[in-house]
Amino acid sequence: MIISEIDAIQILDSRGNPTIQVKVVLNDGSTGVFQVPSGASTGIHEACELRDGNKNIYHGKSVVSAIDNIYNINENLIGYDFNQKTLDNELIRIDGTENKSLIGANAILGISIAFSKASAKYYNLPLYEYLYRLANEVNLNNKKSTLVELPSVHLFANVINGGLHSGNKLNVQEFMLIPIFGDVKSKIRAISEIYQTLKSLIEEKYGKSNTSVGDEGGF
Repeated sequence: MIISEIDAIQILDSRGNPTIQVKVVLNDGSTGVFQVPSGASTGIHEACELRDGNKNIYHGKSVVSAIDNIYNINENLIGYDFNQKTLDNELIRIDGTENKSLIGANAILGISIAFSKASAKYYNLPLYEYLYRLANEVNLNNKKSTLVELPSVHLFANVINGGLHSGNKLNVQEFMLIPIFGDVKSKIRAISEIYQTLKSLIEEKYGKSNTSVGDEGGF
């Protein structure tokens, strides 16, 4: 899979803050586009999300420097034949830092996942199956699906927000539901029913003004 084009622009995320959108095009025209998410809080050991730091522009959160880095490393990527592993290793090699602070983890992630989405189209596979085959070393060229249904997964649902995700005084940032029974459909139903029941209980005990929603969708 030879990369023929990589483009990046600055967009706004769901919080109204700048982030990166990356487009990767392969030589057959397969295209992947990915908008890089950004957390409200980051741990000291997380990979470095590169932002410009100019307080006069988007309060220092613009990502132009990370976008510039994407274009600066294009010569190492465009025209070369990669698979997911060799591309990710090349991005790590170019950056060369422990915490991805040279190119920016947001730039690296944008390229990597946009490439994976383009690659899934290249092999005419759903993205989840493409990733499943990579993880389990299954032949990507096999046209027969190895997954006949959505894989069994643990769903995590944020139902109450605290910490930096809210305006309240709760010390715990995320109260999560994790259904451990049934198939995906049953888990989604359980989460929805518990969420709506929780809303009713909060309104009954504390009033409707206390069911406003935080950054992550929890009350």
